[in-house]
Amino acid sequence: MLRSPDASGQNSVVQDLSVGPDFGCIDLIGPFPEDLSTLSGLQTLRVVLANNSLVTTLPASYGNLTGLQLLDLSAGEALDGTANAASLPDAWSSLTVLTELGVYLPLQGTLPDAWSSLGSLVTLSLPAASIDGSSSWKGALSGTLPSDWQFMTSLTLMDLSNQALGGQLPWEWESMYSVTVINVSGNDLVGTLPGAWGDAARSVLLTLDVTGNMMSGSVPVSYPPYINVLGWPNSQPNVLTPVPSPIDNGILASPSPSPSPSPSPTKKHKGKKAKVHHHKKKKGGKSA
Repeated sequence: MLRSPDASGQNSVVQDLSVGPDFGCIDLIGPFPEDLSTLSGLQTLRVVLANNSLVTTLPASYGNLTGLQLLDLSAGEALDGTANAASLPDAWSSLTVLTELGVYLPLQGTLPDAWSSLGSLVTLSLPAASIDGSSSWKGALSGTLPSDWQFMTSLTLMDLSNQALGGQLPWEWESMYSVTVINVSGNDLVGTLPGAWGDAARSVLLTLDVTGNMMSGSVPVSYPPYINVLGWPNSQPNVLTPVPSPIDNGILASPSPSPSPSPSPTKKHKGKKAKVHHHKKKKGGKSA
């Protein structure tokens, strides 16, 4: 068992802690150590469990680390399947100065509504993939996307890929003024793309990946040309199918030259018309 420093003020000294084989440390066999929650001065916590560690719980007590700015939990080769999946703790909603949160393990349950209090969060990564980047299996994180996450106004990157999330994309997320990348590919989402997300006056969204869902409709006209919508339309699930950019569609390109119109009678007899104009006036005012 990994133990934290004991009493007499030592717990507040440690600010950055990285544990696991990836950091040249001991092979830490799961579950994640609850004792780490007593390190009240922690600002950065990275824990990588040894390969094939059994993880069914994420410590809710880590919510006591209110000064934490980065939390990254993973396993060398996570065991696949819901039998070894963990739920996301509501108690982590107290980590209000957290800027980076990544959990690279099999997950189940739902996305906590209470995390709407994480207003300092910049990156959120909860993909259903092991640390080696494999995405050949689907996670068990289900339910809908919490509309209250609209208060995560500092978020720039969100990765919820390859889970079992359903429902629609919340239009309320238009309040995420800082988000540039949203990856919800490989889920079970339905409905259409929220037109409000394309408000060019406020949105800085650059990439929206909806590959492999069950959505319908078309890309709203409110979406500026710089928003790259991946996986639309969903004719080929699990294959990134970028929507042709407006430049490719000719919307922003120089217009093609129109075919020359047939010469009008006026143009055809241009010389004759000029001659009549030349003899329009004669001496004495007589007409020609």
